[in-house]
Amino acid sequence: MRTVPAGAVAMLLVVGACSDPGGSRAQFCEQVEVGVAENITVFSPDDPTDADEVVRELDALAEVAPGEIDADIDVLRDAVARIAEIFAAGTDSDAVARLQREQTDAEPDITAAQDAVVTYVAGECDIDLTGG
Repeated sequence: MRTVPAGAVAMLLVVGACSDPGGSRAQFCEQVEVGVAENITVFSPDDPTDADEVVRELDALAEVAPGEIDADIDVLRDAVARIAEIFAAGTDSDAVARLQREQTDAEPDITAAQDAVVTYVAGECDIDLTGG
């Protein structure tokens, strides 16, 4: 099993508000492999400069997501989009507070979706995203 370095994956940020439930396992695993190789699954809240780039780069993964993880990918896509919005809000304290509340409220769903996708990738793609 390919293992991603321990600090490399803060969260698998798969993006796909409009992901296609008809994607294939093979296509999805291939795209995950590309993402790992290019470190596009890495997102550091300490370095917000690449939030929009992460969103754009991971759209390709959502395009090929299989149906069994499609809803999880949508949850993660929404989470990373909110993070990008928080950064974009800059000094608009009302917008930042609202987006942070939304992110906090969604945290249980985000964690469950992340776990589901990481488990799927380990089982179906033979890639360990936990760094273990």
